[in-house]
Amino acid sequence: MKVFCFILVFVFISLRMESQNLNVHIISDSVYWNKVTPIDFLDTLKKYPSELFLIEVEPKVNWYKNEYIIVLKSYYRCKKKCGGVASYYISKKITFVNTTIGHQARYIVESFNYKRFPHSMSSLK
Repeated sequence: MKVFCFILVFVFISLRMESQNLNVHIISDSVYWNKVTPIDFLDTLKKYPSELFLIEVEPKVNWYKNEYIIVLKSYYRCKKKCGGVASYYISKKITFVNTTIGHQARYIVESFNYKRFPHSMSSLK
């Protein structure tokens, strides 16, 4: 049931931007974050390498738990490509995504210090 709800919400928030040849997924609903943990979100980024996730609504519930940090840190050395994260309100035009699972795991863990995700305009290098 959890996976079905996740897929259903994900389908509704996805947007394809043909003009930039970049797939962009907009997360604009707090219901999404009620169902998705940081680990689930990293798994989503792994499934969509070279795609961008714009975060309009920040997670509030079930996100900043210390138990997730240990799992996320286990990905720090992973060099496989994955999707990137940016604030919906970023002013810089992003035309490509080149990031790794390890980098995104570190970015998510850094957000625990700020109690805010994303904690900067972009997770991209």
